[in-house]
Amino acid sequence: FLGLVIFLYSFVLFDLFFNDVGFYLMLPYLRLLTVCLVYALPPSLFLYALYVTHSFSKLRKCDLLHFIPFVSVTLCFSILFFTKYSDHHLLMLKMQRGDEMLFFTILNWTVLIQTFPYLIMTLWILHRFEQEIKSVFSDVDKIQLHWLRNITLVLFTGAIFFLIENVIYLFGHRLSYNFNLSSGIIAAS
Repeated sequence: FLGLVIFLYSFVLFDLFFNDVGFYLMLPYLRLLTVCLVYALPPSLFLYALYVTHSFSKLRKCDLLHFIPFVSVTLCFSILFFTKYSDHHLLMLKMQRGDEMLFFTILNWTVLIQTFPYLIMTLWILHRFEQEIKSVFSDVDKIQLHWLRNITLVLFTGAIFFLIENVIYLFGHRLSYNFNLSSGIIAAS
C-alpha cells in the first residue's frame, strides 16, 4: 500500500505538470486516468496505516471494498469519455473554457466527501497505535509512526485547502487555477 500511495502522490505532481504544459490537449484521454486515481489515494493511505499498525500479513478481500468509489468513478468516466465525449480534444477545450464545470464541480465534492472520513480514520488508527505502544513499551521512539501521521496531516491540510478552493469557486471566484494550490500542498507531502 505504501508503494501505491507514493505512486498516487506522484500522479498529483504529474497532473499539475501535464495540465500546465498542455499535455492533456494532445492526449486528453489521459485526463481520465489522473482524475480517477484521486479516488484511490485516501483508501490506500488508510489501508497502509491499518496494515502497519495491525500487522496483517496479506490482503483481506473486504479491504477491496474501499476501492469501490475508484472503480465506480473510473467506469462512469469511461462511459462518458467514450460515448458522450468521444471527441476528447473538444472536451478538453470545453473544460478549459469552463463549459463542463458543473460535472467537475460535482466530481470535486465527491472527492472531498470521500477524503475527509478516510483521513480522520487514518489519524484515529495512528493515535490508537501510539497509545497502545506507550502502554506496552518504555522506549517507543523507534516504533512510532510520526512520519505517517505527518504525511496524513499534510494531506488533511491539502484537503482543507481544496475544500476552501471549492467553496470559493461556488461563488464564482478562483483561489488558484485548476486547484493548483491544494494540489501543490498535497504533492509537497
